[in-house]
Amino acid sequence: MKDNDWQRIEALFHLAQELPQAQQLAFLQEQCGNDSALVDKVYSLLAHDGHADTLITPVLQAAQAFLNPDQDLSGQLLGPYRLLKPLAEGGMGAVYLAERADHQYQQQVAIKLIRTSQQTSQAMQQRFKTERQILAQLQHPNIARLLDGGTTEQGLPYLVMEYVDGLDIKQHCQKRGLDLPGKLRLFIKVCQAVQYAHQKLIVHRDFKPSNILVQADGEPKLLDFGIAKLLDNTLNDQWGMDTRTQERAMTPLYASPEQIQGHSITVATDVYALGALFYELLTDMPLFEAKSTPFALEKSILETVPRPPSQAVLEVSDNKAEPNRLLSRQLAGDLDNILLKALNKEPEMRYASVWELGKDLDNVLNHKPVKARASSLMYRSGKFLRRNMLASALSLTLLIMVSAASTAIWLQSVQVKAERDIAQQQRDKAETERGKSEAVSRFLTSMFNKLRPTEAQGREISLREVLDSASAKLDDENSALAKQPLIEAAVRREVGDIYYRIGVLLPAIAHLEKALAIHRANNNSDSRGLLNVLLSLSNTYSRADRHTERLPLLEEAVELSKIVRGPDSEFTLGQMTNLGGFYNDTGRSQDAVDIHMQVLQAARKALGEDNIVTILAITSLGADHFALWNYAQAADYFLQGLTRSAEVLGEQHSLTVYNLGRLATLQEMLGNHEKAVDYANQYLQSSIKIYGNAHQDAYEAKYRLARVKLKQGEYQAAEALLDEVIAGLPPLVGEVNGLLYQAQGSLASLYQQTDRLQQASTLANMVLAKETEMWGYAHSKTLETALLAATIQLQQGDVQQAQSNLEKIILAWRSIREDHPAQYEPLVELAKISLQAELGAQSLHYLQQASDLANQTTEIPRPSLNWVHDQLEKLQTEATKRAAI
Repeated sequence: MKDNDWQRIEALFHLAQELPQAQQLAFLQEQCGNDSALVDKVYSLLAHDGHADTLITPVLQAAQAFLNPDQDLSGQLLGPYRLLKPLAEGGMGAVYLAERADHQYQQQVAIKLIRTSQQTSQAMQQRFKTERQILAQLQHPNIARLLDGGTTEQGLPYLVMEYVDGLDIKQHCQKRGLDLPGKLRLFIKVCQAVQYAHQKLIVHRDFKPSNILVQADGEPKLLDFGIAKLLDNTLNDQWGMDTRTQERAMTPLYASPEQIQGHSITVATDVYALGALFYELLTDMPLFEAKSTPFALEKSILETVPRPPSQAVLEVSDNKAEPNRLLSRQLAGDLDNILLKALNKEPEMRYASVWELGKDLDNVLNHKPVKARASSLMYRSGKFLRRNMLASALSLTLLIMVSAASTAIWLQSVQVKAERDIAQQQRDKAETERGKSEAVSRFLTSMFNKLRPTEAQGREISLREVLDSASAKLDDENSALAKQPLIEAAVRREVGDIYYRIGVLLPAIAHLEKALAIHRANNNSDSRGLLNVLLSLSNTYSRADRHTERLPLLEEAVELSKIVRGPDSEFTLGQMTNLGGFYNDTGRSQDAVDIHMQVLQAARKALGEDNIVTILAITSLGADHFALWNYAQAADYFLQGLTRSAEVLGEQHSLTVYNLGRLATLQEMLGNHEKAVDYANQYLQSSIKIYGNAHQDAYEAKYRLARVKLKQGEYQAAEALLDEVIAGLPPLVGEVNGLLYQAQGSLASLYQQTDRLQQASTLANMVLAKETEMWGYAHSKTLETALLAATIQLQQGDVQQAQSNLEKIILAWRSIREDHPAQYEPLVELAKISLQAELGAQSLHYLQQASDLANQTTEIPRPSLNWVHDQLEKLQTEATKRAAI
């Protein structure tokens, strides 16, 4: 392409970009005349506008692709591998056949690396790294395995993958002449592999024949998860799979309507693509013919209802002289219905999972009723008779003789009417949801207009600025959304969630509270929307330590989820886990153990060992037992949680990182400071990598590390970390925040240990008052600060007040648990006071209680325990002598 060609493309792109989408194609056709190639190139750029990474414009990416030809790297060394020849080339990289070149052992592999033309795109590099992380999680016999990974000398990542020697699935079916049952058996295996990936919260988004190779033994292998979309997103908000795409990475012939429109990508997207692919395998023709322009193809995908495959095979074309009437009869009925259900324009009307699609295909093989077809008595009977032909012959004759035809017709008509009414209700609901989704999508897309060069005017615009601008639009009473309250609620929930995810809680709470008020004003008529808002607001309240307000929302959400999602669904069990976590946070740790054990048993049975809810329940039990001072059990659960989350979810998943943080604190409490520092540093590095330096989770990681540094006597390092946390948190979470109070309490302890008693006293008493207001006095976090304040009083010489406070602390611990191990320290301090006052009997009483508690929890380090035993022995000897006199 010549430079002036590119300049013309760029100029037309910018002009068309300012027009409404409906007018863009007509404008280009008018400007370009008969040059259809030019129309295609500009329209392709427009189709991707607004869906690429906000820092890398689609124009620049396209320019790189046009101006930088690929190079053949055959013969070059890449780590221990030598590239032999190119195998394939795709949107983000090239794949080479390679072999081991270090003579350690012989092995052929497939190596995927970024194309030379895309080396300058950080977004493409990041997506490539994402593929590495995704593939590392996938261990399935029908998914190509990740063997190794690394970077080139230029710092670009590459993947070493299992080399699959086979034909693409379409070529395999044609070459082997597979009949209909053979194609069904093959495709069911594909569905099983995709369902496995979905259980790992991964969608593929780009199924096409070349991404499914079939080996000589007939086993399919799924390739190229490079543009997969991770759905899990952490545990921060909901458990659903509703994520927004940032790139329209797809193969148009197999793309779903929501991909074309840039809407949410879910498992339904893969259901559609698999439907389009299987349609082509059955009929030997694509779902939609490739059109002359991208616009025409996209228009067909969005508007044209697919022909039933049984009708498609009857059409005569240049490649087919005679219609296949036998195949048409085989496809008519069940397979027509299955394919049309999978290919529905509305995601909500497709199969809810790939498992359901595969199950229906298996039902066809085994002559069982399928979900995609309305289930009538006649239909079910026919399937039964087909499965049990010989055994049913006599029964069928008898049935025909005794059945009343009029009754059967009446029953069938009633059922058909009921099914028609249900279908209409579902269509109405789907239409409403689609309209709401599109309105939300339009608003969120408009938020990012400020990032356009014409708006930014050279300034670097932050996400916070974009959100604040969108908030102002939402609060405008004259805005279009003001007249559509439920859509406004959905938008506010999305905006609130984004604020939450970047750790800015105050505006998040404001938007979510407004969204909830809208639902209440509309009589909670939108159950799913209400559920999402309840969960988002309760999680945000949790981060802001507004526990009193959180409890009723979370309990309402759990009960509503049981109705909307089902009692044993992943979503509901996830919310029950959150409720248990709330109980633990507010001192009801034994209640938390009970609910988390219930969730763990249900999740293992309903969802499996690798499901995120199962792993979360294990981790939550660690937190519960930690709060109960059952440190051995807590360590076991946290280590299980760390191992399972790293294996199943990945090293950088938020649950993996959470377990690192809890293990850091646990090892600190056990006195294993070297292990604690190691875990705390991993926790901090991972948190910063995921969330950035100025995020609430990153500040918590700094606080955890500071605690260990304080225990080690590294006061300067600990103080620097605590100062950073105390300064950085309020702009994000406000002045009322539990983590802020804990950091301030640790700083007061540091002041105490470095002989700054007045500063320590002032800060400790301030924190104690705030924590008492937030959690109440009889709470583990409050009582930790209360003990600190009492020991500072002792150092300052206020013995009487300190003694009174220590006795109050013991009573509070006993109100939580009669033999709570945390009574040990205040008992020792009271024993010291009594010894100084020469109150031997009272000292003996306190020392004996402290010794008994220490014997019950031997795994907890007690630096003063030797002193306790010495004093106890001394007092007991003196008491024996007095008794003998």
